Amino acid sequence: MKKSVVLALVVSLVLTGLAAADWDFNADFSAVGTNPNGDWTYGMIPDFTEITLGYSVTTLDTSMNVGPDSQNNWWTMTGADYLIPAVYHNYAYLPDLYANPVGMTALHSGCIPGGSEYWYAGVARLTVPDDFDQPAVTINGTFFAGNIGATSNLVFLNGSSPAGSVLLSDYNTYGDTLIDLTVNVSPGDTIDFIVGTAGDWSSDTTPLEAVIVAIPEPVTIMLLGLGSLSLLRKRK
Repeated sequence: MKKSVVLALVVSLVLTGLAAADWDFNADFSAVGTNPNGDWTYGMIPDFTEITLGYSVTTLDTSMNVGPDSQNNWWTMTGADYLIPAVYHNYAYLPDLYANPVGMTALHSGCIPGGSEYWYAGVARLTVPDDFDQPAVTINGTFFAGNIGATSNLVFLNGSSPAGSVLLSDYNTYGDTLIDLTVNVSPGDTIDFIVGTAGDWSSDTTPLEAVIVAIPEPVTIMLLGLGSLSLLRKRK
């Protein structure tokens, strides 16, 4: 009886380790250095009524502080108003930073002067690294309502390719958008989290929680379980 309990505990711990987040949007965020930053790229795309696959992401080129925090914001110097479009983190500003709670990273759509054709959605792009060796991932989290403006909240796989796919779309919403996805991925694939204007870019702060976890192949789980069993037998 004791052995079976110990084996169950060992396998449980192994599987818990496998379920650890491979990427956590908030924990991974950094505005220090260059963009792309690690596996994440912070950018913008022309605003949309509905997105057509094959869009091109423009990388936000400027790192600076918003509020009292040091280098917590990516935005563009290319004629943008109000430091937006942007992706920014709230490290310690209480109670919030423009409707973004402490510990959260928000996307905000924005405007570059010239009329509505120069409105842009904010984008956070995860690029699956070349050494990633699992067949699929889960994506869980929430686009939070944040500020009072309407937004469009979307998730795309390989959206810069016409052969990409829409994983989630919630157009013209004032509320939270839950993310609960499982998707097959390969090295080099991109997963885009997008916040659009929904017709008005003001008051569009949208805190995002996104945790991406690799799903191991079934054979990997089986081999780990057998390895745990072998260890217990050697202790006999």
